[in-house]
Amino acid sequence: MKSKICIKCGEEKSLTSEYWNKKKTSKDGYRNECKTCMKEYQAINYKKNKQKLQVAGKKYYKENKEQISERNKQYYEDNKDKITECQRRRYVENKKQILKYQKEYYKLNKLNISERSKQYNKENKKQILEYQKQYYEDNKEKVLMKSKLWYENNKDSVAIQSKQYYESNKERIAKQSKQYYKENREERLEYSKQYSKENRVRYRQHWQKYMMKKNELTCTLTIKQWGKIKKYFNNSCAYCGMTEEEHYMIYGEQLHQDHFIPLSKGGGYKVSNIIPACRSCNSSKHNNFFNDWYFDYKHYNKERHDNITKYISSVNSG
Repeated sequence: MKSKICIKCGEEKSLTSEYWNKKKTSKDGYRNECKTCMKEYQAINYKKNKQKLQVAGKKYYKENKEQISERNKQYYEDNKDKITECQRRRYVENKKQILKYQKEYYKLNKLNISERSKQYNKENKKQILEYQKQYYEDNKEKVLMKSKLWYENNKDSVAIQSKQYYESNKERIAKQSKQYYKENREERLEYSKQYSKENRVRYRQHWQKYMMKKNELTCTLTIKQWGKIKKYFNNSCAYCGMTEEEHYMIYGEQLHQDHFIPLSKGGGYKVSNIIPACRSCNSSKHNNFFNDWYFDYKHYNKERHDNITKYISSVNSG
């Protein structure tokens, strides 16, 4: 393998692009100074003529913006893997310094960065949206997992910020929501219908919260607690014993959440006041108190009566 002696440091090195920069006018196709010496020279020269070089660089870039952009783009496409790996390795090796520099730079140039970002987003809105859409499609699981993890770690701050934003923009949000619903009424109705069908428990919980808030009553029951209540009653109607599977086959829906103390009589939506009931029993009980209704009910059963009483007593005492 051919070698060459650097005219600066006097070291003999292999004649490859690893140690030498290319030069078309040279006989062997490489500069006479090795890469190490050239870097040192360039660093010293830049330090001495920093302002002059920056002005010249800006002028050259302005005059040749399109050619430079095209050249950089082509170079990146030809060396994508190499550049990515180099950037990754550099970041890992210098993570603390890079983060520190970025933080300080952002602090000193906050307004300029903000303006530049706005301008760039404005000029490249279409390309940015296309890129984001494509990136999401290619990395859907990764993006969702990252978003979920970030939300879990920042739940409280997100809730505070969302509340503050809503309070500051209440009228505008209400106006936009009203306008959006007006323009997409059929689509929203279909979505609500489909959502309520696929998420009966969650939808029911939202509705109960709305009703409790409207009537200024307690609303604390969770989906997990509702699951435990159903389990206690063997996933069956507490009043007649119909299983949830049978209820779904007959009525096409899950067991109802009956208020042991009726909503109209001040009964809250909480673990100590919700009983699983089939549609028939829930309709029959209506807004009556349990003991005023159940003894004369056609499906009355002493064992089930005692079980309900025992459950209500245990959750209230616990």
